Amino acid sequence: MAQLSRTFPDLDPAFAGLHSKALEVERHSKIHLHCYSELEDVKGYVGNFDLVIREKATSVDGENAQDVVSVLRSVLWNMLQSLRGDGDAKSD
Repeated sequence: MAQLSRTFPDLDPAFAGLHSKALEVERHSKIHLHCYSELEDVKGYVGNFDLVIREKATSVDGENAQDVVSVLRSVLWNMLQSLRGDGDAKSD
């Protein structure tokens, strides 16, 4: 996220310039955007390189959904019990 308010030397708002550059990058045929990803490795040299990009999960698949719900239910139950002062109570 950009943290600039104005650009030098004309003091134009920075958002307009950043927005136009972002659109240029998004529309470029040789640039592929990998949102919510991390660059893990770079091999090679300028003009001839390979990248290893790890894309983070943006959703939960059906098989893992029940596990996630179960863990959340347990965590919420424990938080509720600790707020009530019933730390020894167990969930069903």
